This record gives sequence, C-alpha cells and structure tokens, in this order.
Amino acid sequence: MTEPPLAVAMGDPAGIGPEVIAKAWQAREHANLPPFFAVGDARAIERIWDGPVVRVQSPGDAAAQFSRALPVLVIEDAGEIVPGVPDAEGARCALHSLEVAAGLARSGAAAALVTGPVSKRQLYDIGFTHPGQTEFVAERCGIAPEN
Repeated sequence: MTEPPLAVAMGDPAGIGPEVIAKAWQAREHANLPPFFAVGDARAIERIWDGPVVRVQSPGDAAAQFSRALPVLVIEDAGEIVPGVPDAEGARCALHSLEVAAGLARSGAAAALVTGPVSKRQLYDIGFTHPGQTEFVAERCGIAPEN
C-alpha cells in the first residue's frame, strides 16, 4: 500500500504560507519531497504564484495529481485575500484548515501534518485560546498538556 500524502495546513492565507507551499512544490523533485497537499483557500496560492494548482476532494486525489500540479483541498473561502494583510476571515480559514489537516493526519488519511505560519494575533481575535498551533493539534489528538 502506498503511503498517503502529507497534509499542509496553509496557515494564514494572507501570510507567507501560500508562497512557501508553492516553492516547496516547485522544488519537489530536486528536494525529493514526498507527495503533499495544501489545505486551505486555493486562491491564496493562485494570487501569488502562476504555477499549476488543482483543487482536490481527498488526499487520494491529491496523491494522484501531485506530479502535475500543486493539489489543494479547499475547505473554505477566506474572503478577500490581500497578501501581507491578515484579517479575521483569513484567521478563520487558517484555523479551519488546521482542524481539517489535523483530522486527516489523525485518521491516517494523511501521513503527517505540516503547519503553515499563522497570525496569532488574528487567531486570538477570533477566540483561539491555545498558546500556538502545536498545543491545538495536541489537544485534537488527545494529548494532555504538560504541567
């Protein structure tokens, strides 16, 4: 059986995450990267990169498309995306992307989770209560915080 692809939570769609993901896909062969897919709003990548992007419905679809285009599992519309200008809609999209990507990794549909950068300030403004993404993922995976 083939290993499932990595799930990459895009992070804030107005941040550097979409660019980092696009550059990683461009370097996939040279860097011998395993198949991966982004989770988030595909428009964030298309706004800063003119490479091939394909919207997929599942991690299996992503693995099949990876050699031809950067697969993106679109989970929600982040509203108006202005690179470098994070906002509440982008924070909600980033959080939802993280939740979905963590769930896919936890279920085994994705081999692992990679997190893109987020705007903690924007996350806190929408009610995020964790110190960071790591603690959020740990909670979702049933790992108790260390005291």
